[in-house]
Amino acid sequence: MMTNATDMMQGFDPAFRDPAHYILDITQRIWEGRALPLIRDWYAGDCPVRTPLSETRDVDTVITGTAATLAAFPDRELLAEDIILSDRSPGFYSSHRIFSPMTHLGPGSFGPPTGRRVQVRTIADCLCRDNRIVEEWLVRDQGAIARHLGLDLPSLALSFLRPGPDGGAPGPEALIARWTEPGEPIQFGATAPLAPLLEALTHFWQEADFSQIARLYDRAASVYAPGGEEWIGYRAIEAGWFGWLAALPRGRLRLHHVICRNDPGQPQRVALRWSYHATHSNGGRFGPASQRPIVLLGLTHWEVIDGRVRRDWTLIDELSVYAQILAPYGAG
Repeated sequence: MMTNATDMMQGFDPAFRDPAHYILDITQRIWEGRALPLIRDWYAGDCPVRTPLSETRDVDTVITGTAATLAAFPDRELLAEDIILSDRSPGFYSSHRIFSPMTHLGPGSFGPPTGRRVQVRTIADCLCRDNRIVEEWLVRDQGAIARHLGLDLPSLALSFLRPGPDGGAPGPEALIARWTEPGEPIQFGATAPLAPLLEALTHFWQEADFSQIARLYDRAASVYAPGGEEWIGYRAIEAGWFGWLAALPRGRLRLHHVICRNDPGQPQRVALRWSYHATHSNGGRFGPASQRPIVLLGLTHWEVIDGRVRRDWTLIDELSVYAQILAPYGAG
């Protein structure tokens, strides 16, 4: 049973009305208000921030990364499309989907400024307690940024790679552990009605069973997919995922966290944190087969109507896939 907002906000500043207000307000003040020192107030000093390309555990790194992004994209807006919440007493868990229009006006990780306009989505899952974010899992659609800027994804991926202690990328076990919590899969809300959809999702990924698309999606479904792509209807969804599953067949899908919300006046809303482990054994979206083990770390939001997914936002960082294909493995 979902705890009410008042109970979730115990230990938080009374200026925040509810969890959504907390997430929206601190995001706006830090990013669009440029109040970067407030990160020290609203992130635990040792908060792990986990992305498909990196894991950091100190607040100064969060500040440095935020400053670097703003230097490259100083007009970045963070438009909240949805916040899907669950109780994690004490505190709460928030899955926050953001749409960001921005212009590449400064040098940084994406190279010298191009002046090009970019649109990108991010999903940030945050565990919040005592007025602070204490854990975060984040995926930004960096493939979409690269494509808008006309950059080569493999070359860019190597420049983004943060090597482990032996000079290579983390191995598959370390990447899966990055997305994992004790007691998984962790589920909140009335998840029983989701069982057919989660089963269809699992069969689809693990068996490349494209007949599951009709079981999972409404005929008029929209998928807002990695790389800034949008697929509408069964044929487009099938074609869109085919490149991924052709390159990475017969893997294992793990659900690490599931939230299901049934709020008045809204469709059923679902947030998923998941991983998929397979071998890059065929050509497809990522070029000739490398035979490398690959882990996708994904965050997904669904809107479900009449038992089928009507809208799907799935974020996977393609740069992390290319990094795993191209970089040597270390112990990190």
